[in-house]
Amino acid sequence: MKKFLMAGMVLGIGCGFLNAFKSRPQKWSASGMKSKVKTRTALVENVVKKETELKSTVKKNQMNLQKQFQEEVNPEKMKIRSDEQAIDWVICHFGDNHGDWKWNCLWQDEQKFFIKATSQQQLALGAMSGTAMSVLVKSDGKMEWNF
Repeated sequence: MKKFLMAGMVLGIGCGFLNAFKSRPQKWSASGMKSKVKTRTALVENVVKKETELKSTVKKNQMNLQKQFQEEVNPEKMKIRSDEQAIDWVICHFGDNHGDWKWNCLWQDEQKFFIKATSQQQLALGAMSGTAMSVLVKSDGKMEWNF
């Protein structure tokens, strides 16, 4: 009986150690860490690359808009001739607030254009006019604005 008890204790202790070693958290291997770091680095580099491409695209679009408004005779002086050009010029500077603002020309004469941004969110909330911003654009490209 003592032999069976001793054998059972030795077997039980051995199984206990075996289970303890199996359930113990595994350590990171150096190669596993390197592959995870490489993957994360590649993801970060991909995001940075896309952000850089987006910034360069926005800059090119702004430069194209500015060139569109310049006169051929005097490249230093701009001439805005239509309400569409005035609206494009304002959007180039102030944007559309992530699609919320709709820009319209309320009136114009030979020297200036009055452009207004209407906020769709403010209108949905019950605002009377929804005016987010008003801009007076002069034909030479100078602007005066109110929020």
